[in-house]
Formats: sequence, structure tokens, C-alpha cells
Amino acid sequence: MAHLHTSLPDRTGERNLVLQLKALADQQLHIWCGLNFIPGVRDCDLLLWHEKAGVFLVEIKAVPILMIERFGWEHSKIKDRREDKGPVNQAWQARFSLVNYLSGRNLNPWIVSSAAWPQVSRDQWNANWDDRRVCGSYAESMLFYEDFYSTPETLLERLMHIRHHPPQGVAPSRSFVNKPRDLEALKVALHVEARPVPTPGDLDRLTIIEQRVRKEERERVPPMSAQHWFYHGKPGTGKTFRLLRIGFWHATQGCNVLYLCFNKVLGADVQRTLNFSEKLPLAEGTLDARDAFDVLRRFLKSHVESQDHDDWARTVVALMAEQKADLKKYDTILIDEAQDLPSWAFDMAFLHAAENATILIASGKGQEMYGIESEALSIFRMTSKSLRCNRNFRNTEQISRFAMIFNDADCNASKIPAAAKALQTQTADNQTLVFERPGGSLPALICLDDTEIDAIPEGSSGYSDLLNAARSQQYKGIIEAEMQRLRDGERPMDLLILVPSENSFERAWVTGALDSMRVGYLDYTDDNKRRCPPQDDLVRLCTFHSSRGIEGQRVLIFGLERIDDLASRINVSATKLGYIVLSRASLDLAIVYRPRLKSQTMRFIESAIEYLRPRPSK
Repeated sequence: MAHLHTSLPDRTGERNLVLQLKALADQQLHIWCGLNFIPGVRDCDLLLWHEKAGVFLVEIKAVPILMIERFGWEHSKIKDRREDKGPVNQAWQARFSLVNYLSGRNLNPWIVSSAAWPQVSRDQWNANWDDRRVCGSYAESMLFYEDFYSTPETLLERLMHIRHHPPQGVAPSRSFVNKPRDLEALKVALHVEARPVPTPGDLDRLTIIEQRVRKEERERVPPMSAQHWFYHGKPGTGKTFRLLRIGFWHATQGCNVLYLCFNKVLGADVQRTLNFSEKLPLAEGTLDARDAFDVLRRFLKSHVESQDHDDWARTVVALMAEQKADLKKYDTILIDEAQDLPSWAFDMAFLHAAENATILIASGKGQEMYGIESEALSIFRMTSKSLRCNRNFRNTEQISRFAMIFNDADCNASKIPAAAKALQTQTADNQTLVFERPGGSLPALICLDDTEIDAIPEGSSGYSDLLNAARSQQYKGIIEAEMQRLRDGERPMDLLILVPSENSFERAWVTGALDSMRVGYLDYTDDNKRRCPPQDDLVRLCTFHSSRGIEGQRVLIFGLERIDDLASRINVSATKLGYIVLSRASLDLAIVYRPRLKSQTMRFIESAIEYLRPRPSK
């Protein structure tokens, strides 16, 4: 196969042409497309480096012959488009900007420019025009359908002809000599990318995704098998990892894979992890990670939503259905967080499914945030094969059991012994939880000292500012202590701070503390930043309800004592929301609370920690 060094174009015609070039059995052909991302470089549809023929910049016009209304050496008019200078001139102008860019990096390959008409044959072209000056030898200097959809030798012969007879300008005076060092330098020059440094947590997750596809999983879910599986389990039991490692394996087998979730923050987190893979870029297939609304936004090329997001989404999905044939098709569909996805999201995902697509859906028991499961999920669950996930990859055993007791006892202290005992026995389907991180510590409780707050005269001038300053200072000390506890190799990103909501006092106090510490942070409480992949030098700040699916080596929770009021306001279960929040930590969890707001939730947490605390042996 040829080598593609960029992502595929968005336009269907150009995408199909590049896919055809990539499929050619020619290891000496190198392909770049859409180089307008380079500062100062005009739009370059296609750049080809052939190790025998030379270097070519090609303007693509993927239209049928009937759409070309006029064509000349200096102009072109395509139906429903403005008249322009023509593809040959466009390629010629783009060539100058690219040559200028490369020469600044001591690269000076002779680039020949031309045009491509992948939906037109050369015979059609020659028979179509009354001015023969654009036919014959001129047509020989451009690329047509048969040059691409034939053998690699046909394309090579055409490129060598164009090098010696370009449609514009003069032919190079010297023969082309392929120099591997120059080719590698070009790859570097056209692929400017500063990648974040992976943390130990990133590498751990990537290892699970890339190296743990077991034999039984390969046999259970082979690529392009039309298999439908429903995965279910408690938080941290490997549902996301199981989906991603099967998706990774399918991508290496040549499948195009879509991972779809509901939470924007989770989608960004998964993208970050996959970006560290050195194996995915070498795979024959692809693995795209998207949240549901991002798929809709990309379809419309804009993100103009109505106030009712679900109504807007259903409208967009209906438009997708009308253009189903033009949608990118995936051989494997992975749907995470299915318990929270509305029916339109399933409809959207299935529209992207190729024939015989494998579909895997993961649903989290106890994690339903927005009511009962959708009808689409109910139908899929009843008509697919089912697998319970029972291996916890995320948490230490102590943190996981604590979170499950919180959920199973429903914040009722009298139920703690029964909930704890149930975790020691087998589940209904004879499976026990297995922990990748046995042992660990129980959550740490940090009670804020209100002495300084009490000294501020309530109702005095500037009381609110003094209160906020005092709280931010308290938070600063706590956050500094947590950052000092980061282990060797851990970075600020490994600290995840959770607050009740984007408008909460706790959020303001945390940001005040971080700003005074001059610590960089990624504010996921801002909806505009929830799709930003995390960076290793930034602490992550997130709301309770946006933390589903993500994790931190260390998690610091502020305001958990107010979770009952918050859950009531956003119409979710306080128990389920608390279960999600308490199960985000991989290694260490600390809960900061105000003593005067000690709610039923905090009294339960204190009781649960006391019950689970190891007793000294007699």
C-alpha cells in the first residue's frame, strides 16, 4: 500500500480519491492532502512524492464532466460554483507558497503542479471540448480516472510524463533522484506537532488498550462479524477499556472504528490516551473517539444549537438519515455510557455502521444520571449477547468497595454492614470483582477550620470578599498539600479536582486558590473547554456530573456535603451522582467539607469509613 501521511480530506470526492491512492500496491508512493493548515501555504489538495517519478502538487476537481461548463488555460467554471482561474493555475499558485515554506527549511525539491479529474476519463475530456487546445497533449499533462483506477504502473507512467511535460511552467532540467534523507525531512516539515508528554497513568491506560486483547475476546468479537454485544458493570470495571482495546485491535486489522460517548470530557480524555499510541498511526484502519454532540457538530460544520438540545439533535439526525450514503461508514461501532444516551444518539451511531458492522455497547449499572434507559438501548440489550464486566482497572480495592457501599446502602448508615457483607460474596451470576490494584487506602476526610471565618463580622462591609478570600486561602493550602503528594513521575494532570457545579461557591474558591498559586489548570466547568484534551502540566477541574468516565491518580472533592441539594436541582439521584464522584480516584481520594454543612451524606461517609477502617489485631 501507499503511505498516507495526513488525515483524509472531508470532501467525499477528494476522500475517495485519496483512499484509492492509499490502496495502490505501491510502497514508493507517499501522499499528503489538505496542506492549508501550514501557515502561509495556500490550499494544497494533494501532494505526491513518488520515489521514481518525483514530487507533484495536484489540485483535485472531483466532479463529473457534465458539471464543467467552461474550461480554459486561465479560467474554469463548474456548475453552482464561481468562475475561477482553473485547477492548473490553482495548483501553480499553491506550489509557490509551498516552495517558499520548504526553502526556509533548507528543502528544495522540484515540485511539478497539475490537476486531477478523478470522475472524468481522458477520452470523455477529449470528446467534450470544441477548442482542441485543452485536449490532446494538454490533457496528457493532467490526471484522469484511468490514471488512478488502474495499476500502480499506470499512475507511475502518467506522473513521469507530467514531470517532463507539465501543464504550466517548464519541466525540471535535471532528472529526479530520490534521496531518503530529503523524504524524511519533508515528512518532518509537513508534520509539525508538539505532543504532550505521557504520564505514568497515560502509559498504564495505553498498555491496557494495546496489550490485553485476550484470546477469548478475539474469538468472541472478530472484526466485521456483525456481532452485537452488551457490556455492563459497575464504575471502574473496565467497560471503557474493554471497548477501546477491541476497537484498537479491530483498527489494526483494517477496520474503521468509531468510539462514541455522551460526556464531552470523557471523549477528550479518550482522545488524549489514543494520541500517545505509536501503533495506531501504523494501523491499516482508524479509531475515532467522539462525543455524541461532536459527531453532530462535525456533520453540520458548525455548532448552532437550539435551547432544547435533544430537539436540535433529532433534527440533525433526520438530516443525516437523508444523506446516509455520504456518511463515513465504520466497521466497528463502540458506544460507551449508553445508560445516558437518548434514542437519537443510537440512531445516529447506527447510520454510520457499515454492512456487517460489529456493534458493542457498554452500560454502567448504577450510573444512570438522567432517568430510565432509552428504548433503543432496551431493544439492543434484549437482542444482543451480554457480558458482565467484573475486573476493576481504575480504583484501588478500598476506594472501589467504599464507593459501592455508598451506592448499595443508599446513604443509609444502618445498611452499611449488609452492603459490606454482600461485596464479600459472589454476585448473582457467580462472578466476584477482581481488582488490578488490590489494597489501597480509604478516603481521607478534611474538615475545614471555620475559626478564621467566624472572626469575620457577618454583614460587615466587604464581608463577601473577605469570606471568599479566606476560603480560597484554605483551599490553596489543601491543594498545595495534594500536589506535594504527587508521586515520582506524576504530573499536575494526575490531580483531578471535583466541585458541585460551574456556578458553585466551591468552584470560585478553587479557581481563586489555583490563580493565587499560579498553577495552570484546565477548567472543565467551562462548557467551551470540555472537549479540550488534558495536558500533563495542567490540573484538571471538573463538575460532579461531568466526571463520568474520567479518572485521576489523586482526586480532591470539594462540596460533597451539598450533593443532595445539587442532585435535586439538576434532577438526578444523589446516590448515583455520589457513586460516580467517589469512584474517580485511581490511588488516593480526599473529601473536603465544611463542618456546619455536615449533611446526611457526610454523616454516612464518616460512618462507612469508620466501619471499613481496619481494626488493630488483638
